[in-house]
Amino acid sequence: MDDNKEQTIIENPRSIEDALQILWEKAREASVVISTLREEKKKLQYQVEELTQELQQTHNDLLVKRTELEKLRTENTGTINGSAVVAEEEKKELQQKLQLILEKINSYL
Repeated sequence: MDDNKEQTIIENPRSIEDALQILWEKAREASVVISTLREEKKKLQYQVEELTQELQQTHNDLLVKRTELEKLRTENTGTINGSAVVAEEEKKELQQKLQLILEKINSYL
């Protein structure tokens, strides 16, 4: 078969020109497709970089928020425990004052 194609091309120089023209067109189309794909690749790489930066920023923000939350929880726990301690101290002081008052009343009676 290849011999027949070669024979046809040799016998008809016009078919050589046609074959070269077709080859040239296909090469140009391939070039356009390759160029388009390269541009698309650049756009996608840029988007990936932007999303990576956005993800990193979001991660950093999350760490800051977690730290703040942990700090607030610690402060809140300290306040609650501190209030309970103060309440116990106040309770003891009040008991002592009441005891003194009762002792004074008893001494008058």
